[in-house]
Amino acid sequence: MRLKARLKRLEAKVKWLQLEGRLRSVELRLKILNRTRQIAEHHAARRAKAPPSAKSSPAEAPHPIHAPRRSVASFGLTPPAPTTFTPNP
Repeated sequence: MRLKARLKRLEAKVKWLQLEGRLRSVELRLKILNRTRQIAEHHAARRAKAPPSAKSSPAEAPHPIHAPRRSVASFGLTPPAPTTFTPNP
């Protein structure tokens, strides 16, 4: 293959990328936007259909992170006896 033929093929590929490549990228972006919109609408519809969960009520049971700390005695355990510190001579 001659160098001139390779250059012509390369020019053709560059022209295709400049025109068709841009169009393809725009087409893919629009496809992604449409898909994300469909997913958002689907999730909104499912949330609207779903009955409210009894477990999600904050008045019933707070999240464990926000719940008050339980004492050792509430687990049925006894706290250890206090010890005094004596340094080694």
